[in-house]
Amino acid sequence: MPTRLNCPLIHDASPCQILSLLHTLLDEVRTLHQTLESQELSPKATFKSPHKHLHVSALVIALQLEHPDRIWTSESFATEIGCTGAAVRKTQAWKNYNERLAREKHARSQWKGQ
Repeated sequence: MPTRLNCPLIHDASPCQILSLLHTLLDEVRTLHQTLESQELSPKATFKSPHKHLHVSALVIALQLEHPDRIWTSESFATEIGCTGAAVRKTQAWKNYNERLAREKHARSQWKGQ
């Protein structure tokens, strides 16, 4: 791989920051890959942690606190957290949030009906 690439983007006679960023990201990916290879656990084995739901649940709560005005779906939580929607739906935090959201929708619909 050549060490010096010309960027096809037009710049103001300044060095291209995009290439520098891409090289930095590539170095990070290589480091993470080497770390995973050095560990004797596969990614699937690390996923089977008995506390995985507690971790996802804590992140769901943190996102609710960080963005209280946003209406979340399990998939939007999953996208932000970096897991699956099914993992989010298995947490107690999601169940509590979903019940609270349903109660608020019901209260809003009754208020509009009056």
